[in-house]
Amino acid sequence: MRRSRELAALTALSLTLALTGCAQDDLLVESGAQSEGQSGSPNLDADRVDTVLQAISSTVEAADAKQDGALLRPRVTDPALRMREAQYALSKADGSPVPTLDFTAQSLTVTNDVSWPRAVVDISQASDGGLPHVFVITQEEPREPYRLQSWVRLLGGTSLTTLSIEQGSAHLDPDATGFTVAPRDTVPGYVEMLNSGTAGDDTFTADEFANIYLADAKSLNDSVQAAGTVTALASTGDFPVTAVELADGSALVSGAFTYSHTYARTVARSTMKLGGKAAALNEGDDSVTGTVTVNYLVTALFRVPAEGAGGKVSLVGVERAIESTSRDDSAKPEGE
Repeated sequence: MRRSRELAALTALSLTLALTGCAQDDLLVESGAQSEGQSGSPNLDADRVDTVLQAISSTVEAADAKQDGALLRPRVTDPALRMREAQYALSKADGSPVPTLDFTAQSLTVTNDVSWPRAVVDISQASDGGLPHVFVITQEEPREPYRLQSWVRLLGGTSLTTLSIEQGSAHLDPDATGFTVAPRDTVPGYVEMLNSGTAGDDTFTADEFANIYLADAKSLNDSVQAAGTVTALASTGDFPVTAVELADGSALVSGAFTYSHTYARTVARSTMKLGGKAAALNEGDDSVTGTVTVNYLVTALFRVPAEGAGGKVSLVGVERAIESTSRDDSAKPEGE
């Protein structure tokens, strides 16, 4: 028998990013000359950006109050829509609060393109000792509203030099050249690195998320060896890529990917249980009879150096949510 449940979270080992260090002082707004590649005046001035942020914030607040993903759609699109819906599902399953999103900007970057899509990058003010969010907001067509496409929490110690709202920033095509990695290839390269079992390689620096991802996969597998295995696998998925140019000529690339943990009970008459919040989230059933797959969504923000500038691609921000689980009880061990 195969059953699927859309759940917001299921974990036997919490993935907690130790985002240490204050990033506020590291977030610089460049006010010098326009960079090469800019094609015109900024697409939005400060007042119009404020109007966009207020509209998105009001939409999110209204949807949060009812935990209704349908209310997000006028101003939120994937992967942000999927992320928020997963957080609503978690809240309904275990009573945990939905994380607050504060769009109050510390710095803003606006594209200056004469065509579409266009983008706003909002680096929020940090509060309560936390680290800032980065919100990526896009307009795909002239008559469409600006929508929240993605958000991440900055990693500690991150340094980004953004172009001011008065200057505007170049919107980069997914296949843009002149960088160590094209924007569209950034997430696939990172996923390939994770699946290789390394937290850094010739292209990417080691980062906190990759280290924790790999450590959790190993710890989960070690914890169930008496009954079976846990296998981790990351996948690129079909997500939009948005990239803008930073003041130093590097690219700020926003994307998303998924990964899964598959619990497989392979030892006959053994017992495997899902730990943590699994029992509450899995309709009270914490047992693994055959296989259970836990699916996660990750939004990610990368800084990609310009060719010839030196350095590797670095993950600078990340957010994740557990989207769903699926189980296949028919995959139980032979002999049962």
